[in-house]
Amino acid sequence: MDDLVETLAIGLAVSILLIVVSWWFWKRYDRPSEAQLEREESIAKKEQETRMWRAVEAQMQQEKALLEEKALYERRKAEERARALPPPMSEVSDAFAAFNLAQQPEPTFEQSETAPSAEAARVDSLPEADDDDVLLIDEPLEVRRDEGVILEEGQALPEMPDEVEPQGEPLDIEQVIPPAPDLDALLGTDSSKDEEAWPSAEEPAIDDSDWSDNWFKNLEEKD
Repeated sequence: MDDLVETLAIGLAVSILLIVVSWWFWKRYDRPSEAQLEREESIAKKEQETRMWRAVEAQMQQEKALLEEKALYERRKAEERARALPPPMSEVSDAFAAFNLAQQPEPTFEQSETAPSAEAARVDSLPEADDDDVLLIDEPLEVRRDEGVILEEGQALPEMPDEVEPQGEPLDIEQVIPPAPDLDALLGTDSSKDEEAWPSAEEPAIDDSDWSDNWFKNLEEKD
């Protein structure tokens, strides 16, 4: 039994020692070679290029979609413009000839005569005035024309007369302004009229005698 324990202990110690030695050798000598390093670098470059090309392809697809959409829009606009244009006269004449119809004149947007304005149309709509009595005058009337003042070269302009104020007698302020009324006389007459119209009631005189004296006098007279 002792031999077995001793053997196991020795094996455990040797295994621990071998693990430490192998770990040291792996740490010291187990490194990637130059070929391995180059391979790893090439793999990293390929991954980077792949990501870059994917981004470029996505951008190109987006630009292509935009160009296709723009081309479709331009094509639709061209079709609309082509539909808006009138057909050529040769095709129109052939179509009319097929239906045995006379060729109609091509409509133009240019007007031969100017369109009447609103005022002209309003004047045309007004009834015509009867001016026969004016036209039946035997002799034309002569209009008097006064010749203006003709000034020669270098002659001064005539001076215009100043406005002459009308001469008259000076106004007397005392005569123009009426005298002021006598307020005292007016107030006196008004107050007298008011007193006559509304007579004032006289208040009864107040007896200053003592009421007790009168009471005693009344009692003595009764006795």
